[in-house]
Amino acid sequence: MAIRPRLWCHYCRAKNLSGVDETQANFVCQGKEAIVFKSQLSKEMQAGIQRTLDLDEERGLPVTLPDVPETFPAPKFTHALNNVEIAEGTDAHFTCRVEPSNDPKLKIEWLRNGQPIEGSKYILKFEFGITSMHINGPYSQDSGIITCRAKNLSGVDETQCNFVCQGKETIVRQSQLPKDMQAGIQSTLDMDAGRGLPVEHPEREVTYPAPHFTIGFDDVTITEGQDAYFACKVEPTDDPKLEVQWLRNGAPIEAGSKYILQFEFGIASMHIKWPFAQDSGVITCRAKNLSGVDETQANFVCQGKEAIVLKSQLSKEMQAGIQRTLDLDEERGLPVTLPDVPETFPAPKFTHPLSNVEIAEGSDAHFTCRVEPSNDPKLKIEWLRNGQPIEGSKYILKFEFGITSMHINGPYSQDSGIITCRAKNLSGVDETQCNFVCQGKETIVRQSQLPKDMQAGIQLTLDMDEGRGLPVEHPEREVTYPAPHFTIGFDDVTITEGQDAYFACKVEPTDDPKLGVQWLRNGAPIEAGSKYILQFEFGVASMHIKWPFAQDSGVITCRAKNLSGVDETQGNFVCQGELLLLLYVNLYEHELS
Repeated sequence: MAIRPRLWCHYCRAKNLSGVDETQANFVCQGKEAIVFKSQLSKEMQAGIQRTLDLDEERGLPVTLPDVPETFPAPKFTHALNNVEIAEGTDAHFTCRVEPSNDPKLKIEWLRNGQPIEGSKYILKFEFGITSMHINGPYSQDSGIITCRAKNLSGVDETQCNFVCQGKETIVRQSQLPKDMQAGIQSTLDMDAGRGLPVEHPEREVTYPAPHFTIGFDDVTITEGQDAYFACKVEPTDDPKLEVQWLRNGAPIEAGSKYILQFEFGIASMHIKWPFAQDSGVITCRAKNLSGVDETQANFVCQGKEAIVLKSQLSKEMQAGIQRTLDLDEERGLPVTLPDVPETFPAPKFTHPLSNVEIAEGSDAHFTCRVEPSNDPKLKIEWLRNGQPIEGSKYILKFEFGITSMHINGPYSQDSGIITCRAKNLSGVDETQCNFVCQGKETIVRQSQLPKDMQAGIQLTLDMDEGRGLPVEHPEREVTYPAPHFTIGFDDVTITEGQDAYFACKVEPTDDPKLGVQWLRNGAPIEAGSKYILQFEFGVASMHIKWPFAQDSGVITCRAKNLSGVDETQGNFVCQGELLLLLYVNLYEHELS
């Protein structure tokens, strides 16, 4: 088995705010054979074994020698592929010869434009060093660069050629009759023409120029309740293949009860019934035929009305009559009821903003601010933390007489963030912000919770025991370790399916019992199992991936974390896939000859 050396290109790159420079060198690690065929015995033991075999041979005893696997050279094509050019309906055939022809591990692969060839129309054969491919009924889309690749344990070789399959017309326009019949038909037509009989000739298709808009349409601005009209003129007017399409903001407009589309005598028109504000946009009319495309466009604006109509819809005469009646009632002392006019309030404004709050866990937090106008019934207050709405029973929200407040019962450190109070009414929006910091306590309480008097008594008892020579137990103090740091990382790894992958790195401090190591692929954690063997001992973290596939490729990350911080190292992992199916087809006897 031949092992390819692994070539690595190492870079040392220096970078600062003013620029970048780098130096590089190639590193070649010559691999060893995976299977060791040479004897590992000492020369003395080998000489003794050889002497024993010689004695057995002199006595006529059978001598069994170990089988040594035969090594074949890398494949080489002695007869390359030739270019092939055919027409649709003709089969294509490709043949080439490769050596060594007697290597049982030699594999042949056919490709078109770099992609493996598969299917029942392709007949592949390989025997006695001759490999061939026969394509039944190829089409023009089968054209491309044909490659035949040979591969064994010692290397790879390939040969290529160009394959062109010229397509036929989908519709056959030429007469398929024999020339004799065509001449007879032409003679009959000539005789009819000489006698004055009408002769029908096949119609020739007329070619029209590309469409062109001679008259476009202008921008249209209307108010809701009015219809909109667009019209334009396009040439040529007599082209039966000319098509017209209407679009709004690039999206096609479908004809219907709202959109009435017409196209007659070269005039294209669109009538929009009862449009709304959301129907505004760029209106485009596009004309298309076999020779080209042209279009014209304009802006369409539909100004919306108020959803609630507050003005009187009565005629001026009726309004004058009602007003006269109200005036007479007022002169007679009768109560006059006027319709309520909704009061308009200004946009909200915070007159007293929020203040920053910093507390410790176990203390409640309170926030207060003032906003105007305080008498607007449509004014709404919203509280947010880091831009997200605040919800839950621990948050008590109040708003009265223009003063809004929020009380947080028992906050934790994770409740810290930017607190925002937002006020909104029909006229506008305003908001105020502050920083909220809740300093967390230790999860495990290590300080004594006893009163100072009891602590002094216990300390006195310990001092007396120490004076009498009795053993005194002191609580162990926890050692603080620095943040982890990778002293040795790992490089990019590129393998082929069937090979295992190994990653190893070294991290400090090695004696931290709280140091944890996690492996990730493309940011997703890797779980230890029969395929992924993860180990971490004496500061060395390693991962062994058994039988990886191409889909296991990605960015491999090793992350180390302790109570003081986090560090990580990473590299690229590429697993190159192999063919799922290898085809070996025997040649026919007539091809061997």
